[in-house]
Amino acid sequence: MMNKQPETSLHVRPSLLRICVAQDGRLKANFSDNSILVLNASGSGFVHCLHASSNSGLQCAQASPAVAASPLVNTTDCNPVISRQLSEYALSRHIPQLRVALEFRNMHLDQPFFCQSLLRKEPRPQ
Repeated sequence: MMNKQPETSLHVRPSLLRICVAQDGRLKANFSDNSILVLNASGSGFVHCLHASSNSGLQCAQASPAVAASPLVNTTDCNPVISRQLSEYALSRHIPQLRVALEFRNMHLDQPFFCQSLLRKEPRPQ
């Protein structure tokens, strides 16, 4: 039995609900589609976690122990779809959320991160 990925529309962009910066420089952003984007301290990489409702917390923790152990991502009561990527090579579906997180990070931290490939990619018209 395969796990079915949650359906998302490419035309509806999730809005930012909450964003916080950890003392070590990591950033966590929560979006309206129940997704979480966690930037590493330098901004060069991120983990994107899209939560799908499920009661199988054990499967979630076993699926990705590195993410389950992270204090920034709660995986105890979910069945997430998790992807870990470099910011420079982000998939197009993650770019709008990554731009929001990087913009906030660059405004509030001393060492900004500028990704040339994100600057070149224009957002799709809605």
